Amino acid sequence: MIIGLVLSAISVLNPWVLKNIASFFQPAAMVDGCTLLKPEFGRIECEPLQHNPTYNEVFGKPGLTMRCGDNEDTPSCDYYITYRKTSILAPFRCSIEYVTSTGVRNTVNVDDGDYAFAATIPAGGYIKITAKCFGSGEKSAGIKEQYIPYGLNIYDSGLKLRYKTKGCNIVSIPEYQKVCTSGDCGVALAGGANRINWDDWVNYLSDWDTYTFSESKKIVDYNGGQVFCQAGLGLYELGEFTTVDGCYKFPDKLIRYVDCCPGMKTTSMVCQDFKWVPISQAEPESTECMSSMDCPGQGTFVPDYSTADTDIVKYACKNGQCVVAERKTVECQPPAIGCGPGYVCDVKTYRCVKQEGLLEYCGNGYCNRAMGETADNCPTDCAGMPNIVGYFILFVVLFIIFFILVFVVPRIPIPFVKFLPRFNPKVSAMIAAVIALLIVLMYLPFALKVASMVGVNV
Repeated sequence: MIIGLVLSAISVLNPWVLKNIASFFQPAAMVDGCTLLKPEFGRIECEPLQHNPTYNEVFGKPGLTMRCGDNEDTPSCDYYITYRKTSILAPFRCSIEYVTSTGVRNTVNVDDGDYAFAATIPAGGYIKITAKCFGSGEKSAGIKEQYIPYGLNIYDSGLKLRYKTKGCNIVSIPEYQKVCTSGDCGVALAGGANRINWDDWVNYLSDWDTYTFSESKKIVDYNGGQVFCQAGLGLYELGEFTTVDGCYKFPDKLIRYVDCCPGMKTTSMVCQDFKWVPISQAEPESTECMSSMDCPGQGTFVPDYSTADTDIVKYACKNGQCVVAERKTVECQPPAIGCGPGYVCDVKTYRCVKQEGLLEYCGNGYCNRAMGETADNCPTDCAGMPNIVGYFILFVVLFIIFFILVFVVPRIPIPFVKFLPRFNPKVSAMIAAVIALLIVLMYLPFALKVASMVGVNV
């Protein structure tokens, strides 16, 4: 149990493990009700399970019938008529009459212990003995069935896996929910079918990576339709397919290469027509609003990086659009535009001040709201709040779960937990304290950053 606690603590404190856990909890991007992902497909085949045929043989009186497919999954069966002496008085050769579902009616002469080929009958068909020679005995005539059994094989990533199924019905296998039913996924399962035809296959979603939307990875409008944009790679048509459990979309054919996606911007560049353009050369964008609180700066002055001057502007909401209501030239713009060496621009006064300390200026990587930094006046620091709080909450939840499993569950009077070891309370408290201390030490820097971003003086 102690080893389990240590491994759990390591997993909590390992950033790569945390990254995987966090990505697991991130919801997948959706497009028109379909999950957006990068798919990989495998195939499920209905094919022979062996090269040598399997045999069945039964004896009986006239009326004896065998049907192809009653006990096997195969496209066809070969049938033979056989005879065996059941008494000393029985003849050595017997004439046996049979009929088949294909319309064949015939009589064959069979020696004791021999076989005479009768017919090849497709699945679902039958053969029946209708008469035999006099004096041969009640159960002297027989039918021998010969066939190649079929089953399911899965081909994925160069591997071949075989299911222990008696046939090619796919409803009972785990991959059934991901079997392709329509769309851009290769061979699809026929509508409403629950099996694969002999010597045929269907594709299924064997593996995938989901997408989460961001400024550099999103769905955008292009030439009147929706496409997938990924900055630095390109615009892609959206492919679509459905499986038994739902529908999926994925980036398919490349339309064109792009540098950036609409909505992306830096302190000096903005994305327009999928290319980076200096803010001073970019076409002005209008922003819809209901009040000045919906406009950049929320009614306060913010830097205007679109000109060569050190201007600040105040936006107002007029006729539903954010427009510049006031403009003035100031000494500097954050982080230090217009200031000399050793000086930075104060985001409150827009005057150059001597730099002192490490956390007190725009451009240091910390969004210090206590000194007035915002996404509008200091985008280098406040462009987006990292999901540190979400990670920290996740760690606390995991710690609580570990605590319950180790210290609470073993004390519950349930039969299945009575075998769990019980710790000395002092040892348990010490282990819990060590784990808590490790978590606090690991994430103290992140907590300081979160505090600075919400306006707490640190």
